[in-house]
Amino acid sequence: EEALHVAGITDDKLSKLVPTTHSLTGLDEEFAKEMNVLVSTPFVVGASDGVLSNLGVNAIDPGVVAVTIGTSGAIRAVTNRPVTDPKGRIFCYALTEDHWVIGGPVNN
Repeated sequence: EEALHVAGITDDKLSKLVPTTHSLTGLDEEFAKEMNVLVSTPFVVGASDGVLSNLGVNAIDPGVVAVTIGTSGAIRAVTNRPVTDPKGRIFCYALTEDHWVIGGPVNN
């Protein structure tokens, strides 16, 4: 509430929080035509690129890591519970209710 007040906005201006598996369908026909996709194309909207990169390269089993190199870089692995670091040296994001992506940056 305090952050919203400082920013001068109300919570109805923010996106609704959804699970990482949440998808939307029913794309507007004009947008579908412009993007050359079907109106029924599902869009997964609840996850970020880093989290989904592990899923995309099938790095979801214990001991398997994904390394991403681009504008930024990260090493990520999937675990069955959230892992945090009081010093903020690693990050941890939900992939599903039972899968968490943990990792850290490889650049400065």
